[in-house]
Order: sequence, then C-alpha cells, then structure tokens
Amino acid sequence: MATASQPLPNRIHSLDQFRGYTILGMFLVNYMGSYKTFVHPVLLHHNISCSYADTIMPHFIFAVGFAFRLSFGRKRHEGGLTAAHWRVVRRILGLMVVTFSVYHIGRVANSWDQLTQMTFWEIFETPMKRVWLQTLGHIALTSLWILPWMRTSVLTRIIVMITCALAHHLACYYGYFLYANSSPNAIDGGPLGFLTWTTPALLGTITCDWVQDAREKHKHPNLVKMFLWSIVIMLLGWMITWPARLWDISPKEMQVLKDTEYKDRDHVNHVTGEAVKPLNEKLKPFNKVVGELRTEYTNKGFEYKQALVNEKMVEAGLDPELQYPPKYLNVEVINEFETSPSPELLELRERLERYEEALTPEIIRLNDEQLKTKTDLARKVESLILAERDRKLELQNQFMVEAELDPENDKPTDAINKKVNETFQAEPGAEIVELREQVQEAKVPYLEMDSVYYDSYQTEKATLESLTADFTTQETAIKNEITNRLLTEAGLDPEADTPTEEINKKIATELAATQGEEFDTLRQSQQAQKMLTDHLETLVEIEWTKLPTGERRDLKLAIDPVIPNEKRMEKLSGMSWTDFIGRNPFDSPDEQNEEIVQYQPRYEFYWNAWMMSQRAGTMSYLIFAGGFSLFVYTLFYIFTDIWGFQIGLFRTWGTNALASYVLFELVCGAVKNFVPRDPPAWYGWSSWVIGMYLMYVVIRSLEKNKIYIRM
Repeated sequence: MATASQPLPNRIHSLDQFRGYTILGMFLVNYMGSYKTFVHPVLLHHNISCSYADTIMPHFIFAVGFAFRLSFGRKRHEGGLTAAHWRVVRRILGLMVVTFSVYHIGRVANSWDQLTQMTFWEIFETPMKRVWLQTLGHIALTSLWILPWMRTSVLTRIIVMITCALAHHLACYYGYFLYANSSPNAIDGGPLGFLTWTTPALLGTITCDWVQDAREKHKHPNLVKMFLWSIVIMLLGWMITWPARLWDISPKEMQVLKDTEYKDRDHVNHVTGEAVKPLNEKLKPFNKVVGELRTEYTNKGFEYKQALVNEKMVEAGLDPELQYPPKYLNVEVINEFETSPSPELLELRERLERYEEALTPEIIRLNDEQLKTKTDLARKVESLILAERDRKLELQNQFMVEAELDPENDKPTDAINKKVNETFQAEPGAEIVELREQVQEAKVPYLEMDSVYYDSYQTEKATLESLTADFTTQETAIKNEITNRLLTEAGLDPEADTPTEEINKKIATELAATQGEEFDTLRQSQQAQKMLTDHLETLVEIEWTKLPTGERRDLKLAIDPVIPNEKRMEKLSGMSWTDFIGRNPFDSPDEQNEEIVQYQPRYEFYWNAWMMSQRAGTMSYLIFAGGFSLFVYTLFYIFTDIWGFQIGLFRTWGTNALASYVLFELVCGAVKNFVPRDPPAWYGWSSWVIGMYLMYVVIRSLEKNKIYIRM
C-alpha cells in the first residue's frame, strides 16, 4: 500500500468501528431472534450452517484477539513480560467474574442433602455446557488458552490453530459432537469450544500484527493480502464441509425414514404415552393426601404458635389484644415449636417427613457397562412394542382379506378389530412370547440398577407386609371372638358349627364397626402405608414404562459424525463432483413442512461434525467465520482508517464494548416486557429500534463522562 500522506493516529479506529458494528449485530440477532414468524432466517441461528447470526460471535472473538495482541504488546513494552502476563491473567479472571454475574443459572439443588450428594460434574456440567460458556465465557477461556502463544511467530500461531481444530475434530469422533447436541444442548461449542474459537482469536492477533507492523512504518497494511487471505480462509472452511455431503438424505431415503424409523419412534412414543396416562392418574389420590396433610400441618402450626405466643404475652404482663408480641417472644415460640411441638403436630410432622424421605428420588450413577445394559434393554422393549404392532397388523390384514376387504384402502370393521384383539391375546406369536419373557426377566434387575424409587418401594413394601400381618392377626382374633359370640347366641356350637349366611353378614357388619384406639391406629397405619407403597409402586412402573423412550439417539444426528461408515462411502463412487460440492454456507436447508409430511426428518441430511455448527463449534464453522471476520474488518479498515468515515453509533459502542454487551441484557429484557410473543412485524421492529436507542443513550452518556468499562 502507499505511504499515508500524514502520520497515522495511534488509535486504530477501524477496530472500534468493527466492534461497534458487532454490538449492533448482536443486538439485532439476539433481540429479533425471538420473533421467528416474520424475521428472515438469515438472522436466526440454525446450528447447521453459518447464517448472519452465526457470524457475530466470531467477530467478537476476532476483535478480542486483535485487541489482546495490541494491548499485550504495549504492556510488555511498558512493564516487562512478566507484568504483561499477570495483567492479562487478572483481566481474564475479572471477565470470568463478569461472566458468572451476567449469565445466571437456575438452582442446582433444592436442599443441602441433595447438593452434598452431587458430584462436581453433576453440579457444573449444565452451567459449563449451556450457560457460562457463551460469548463472555469463551472470550475469557479462549484468551487464557492462547496466552502462551501470544508472542510467537505467525507460523507458530497457524500451527496452533490447525492443531486445536484437529483436536476438536478428534473429540467429535470420540463422542463430543453427539454430546454437544444432546440434552441439555451445548451453546457456542460447549466446554471444548475454546479449541475451535482459537481460530478467529489467533486470526485477530495475526491481523493486528499486519496492521501494527505497517503503521509503525507510517503505512497502511497490505489490504490485498488481507482480502486474499480472508477469501482463502473462507474457502478452506467451506471446503471442509464438502465431506458432509456423504451424510445427505435423498428424497427416496427420506421416504424410507418416514416409513420406518420415524414412524416406529412415533408409535413407541404413543404406546408409552397411553400407558403412562392411567399411571399418572393413580398418583393423584396420594398426592392429594400429602397436600392436605401439609396444609393441615401448616394451619395447625399457626394456631399452635398463636396460642403459645398469646400465653407467653400474658405471662409477661402484656395484652395480646392491645400489643404486638416483642421479637424475643417470637423467637422463643418458634424455637419451642421446632423443638417440642404438641403431640398432634409432632405426629403430623413425622408423617410428612417420612413421606418426603420415602419419595425423595435416589441419586444413581451408572457406569458405562450399566448404561449399555440400559440402552440394550430399552431397545428390546421397543422391539417388543413394534413386534406387537406388526403382529396385530398382520392379523388385521388377514381377517380383512377373509372378509373380502382391501387392507390398503378399506377400514377394518369393529368386528374385525375385536377379532384381532381376541386372537392376539390368545396367539401373540412365538417371537412376541420370547421377547416378553426376556423383558420380564430383565425387569427386576434393571429396576434394582436404575430405578430412583425401587429401593424405597421395597423398603415400604416390607413395612406394609409387617403392618398387614399385625393387622390381620388382630383382626382375625376380633373376628373369631365375634363369630363365637354370635354362634353361641344362635344356639350353635362354635367348635363344631359353621356360621350361616345371615351370621356371616352380622360378623362383617360388627367387624367393620369395631373400634378401639389400638385397633383403629393399626388400621389407619396399615391403610396409610398401603397408599404410600402403592404410590411408590406406580412411580416405579412409570419409570419402567418410559424406558423405551429414553436412551434413544436423536434421529437427526449421525451415528458416525466424523468418519463415514461403509454405507456412506458406497455413495462416493456414484457422486459427481457437483454432488460433492459443499452447500452455500449462508443458506440453511428448508425444513420439511410438517403440515405436508406426517413423519418429518428435520433436515435433508444427518447432522455431522463436517457441517458448520455454532452449537457444536465445528472447525469448518470457525475457520469460515474467522475468514469472514477478517474480510469484514478489512472493509472497516478501508472505510475508517483510509477514507476517514466513522459512524458515531459504532464508535460509542465499540469503545465501550463490554458495557454495551452487559447492558444489552438489561435493556433487551426491559423492552421485551412490552412485546407479546406474537407481535406484528411493525411492532417487533419498532421495539428493537426503541431498545437500540435506549442502549445508545446509556452508553453515550458513559462516553461523554469518559467512563469506559474494561477488564
């Protein structure tokens, strides 16, 4: 490039403009992404391509890498290498604190006991996978990761980028891709996303070198080189997606999927859902009992405490009708209520605590072998459900043909349906009988291994059996006494004669009316224990019934997301070079219209690690997006640092980027409270403009007062 006619300013204004534009883009896609009915798909995240929305976070990371390299060099020059490193580490730690403050998580445990039983990974997996490692979290983690290579040569940093990208791809091969796309879904690459976010970050540092090296000579950087490298890097990222075409689903294959895997999945879900409905109804009576018990305990507790506080006030010479109780009396009453309540309240409390303890799910951690056992059993139960469906369909077709009906076009009559059910009950078929035996044989071992209620159920069942035995013994003794008396009154011999039907009715009536504190207590205990045991048994049965719907892979995810299996490789020989070319990175394939197709694969290919995906942080996505960030920054350099154009909005937000990012969450939430979930387009866009203006006013006021928030 030609030498500038005047000395270049110390501040690189293009970086501020680039960051300000990125803030605007973030505000646009994050705000308007909530209104998908009228917003263009390019402004939405799709997790399978690189839409405009997917370019924003790479811009952030690119700008961070640029500024990181710039400030690190200055601090090293001012205070030495060690001081520069420590300052960077302190800034990163500060940014992590901001991350924890901005990205809020829900309560990880409802009680201390529950928390103390959780492992470190159980506590922090979801926050790390889903919450903390969004933009600010990845900026902090990626900055810390690239710090050792900050002063290395460009070649070394390129090698680091390639190595990290390949390491991420290797992790995808060993299950990370499936992990990132399983519930709870990862965000922005998840815990290992920093490996591929290294690409735009280090590209930012390299761009900084190009710009700074030229400006130290009072020149502009070689913009042709920057443009060419941006295009080369984007092409490289795009070409990495080419192997993804091996995972394409042809219309013919999609039809097979609809008729097999998706139809099977929906049938299993339907059968399971129908089976669970009556079980959920069985839970309601006991839930009602517990709710009423809790209400009774609360109300009587208030009455007890009120009476107690009035009593203590009178003892202290205070009038409860004229004065409020002093604080020390309230404390005494609460302590007394907790430590020595009335016998009635103590009994209610103990019952509640016992129910809560019995109904607290056990924390179970399965090892790999047990997980495989669970998955295999789930698939076997699924096979049984599908085999039963196929057998009934076979019988239905047979009986329809016998009735001279067309199974393809006619509907079975009620008589045929009845005959199908009766025949199926009598002759299910050898395969189904064998599957049922295998499933039934595996049921108890599985419940012992994985049911969170099974151990509690077994404990309460043993208690019920003991209570039932005691109750039966006492009831039998009372029944014998009544029987002997009634036989004697009727002039019969209790030892030799059998009660008549009339006497049996009297025995049943008197037995039901029999009262007595001990007998009534035992009867009530046995009935309450039976309700609890039946409730736990139902919970266990729900777990068992839901088994086939769990441990099932998401059908849109490839089982071989990195190395294509033999079947996919067979496609290769029949593909032309045009078939192998990657899709347009900015074009998201249309979803199948669910109003037209019954069983809908979500997209026309299986999700794999070669496609562009911000959720999984795939290397093709970050390489392409890194090149695109370089391309966009180069445009800003031309417009700003060469032609002198600056946009005030971009300057305001770009020089205070952290404050802008953090305040976006506050402003966005405040404005969105006035926007319904289904606004018309004009209302949604108007609210965005208002929110953008409010955020500008706040950040502009900080700028006027020379307040800049930096870590």
